[in-house]
Amino acid sequence: MKKKILRLLVYGLGLSIIGLLMLVLFLLNPSISYSTHTKIGQCTVYHNSPLPNDFEIIVNKSNYLIQKSELYDSENPHRPMLK
Repeated sequence: MKKKILRLLVYGLGLSIIGLLMLVLFLLNPSISYSTHTKIGQCTVYHNSPLPNDFEIIVNKSNYLIQKSELYDSENPHRPMLK
């Protein structure tokens, strides 16, 4: 009886670890989950369905707003400046 319980615990732990590793893999590599990607400036958008026609305009406007923010560091544009 104790062997069965121990075996179930080991299998359960193994499946949990495999599930966690799969989750991390999908979170760190979104290209696995999506069929296409579109690069707009510094942004890469992963998607399965076609993007709206004005999507590039929306992304460009949001980039403009970010660059005008007081937290934006023009010397290092990939990392916001913390105050």
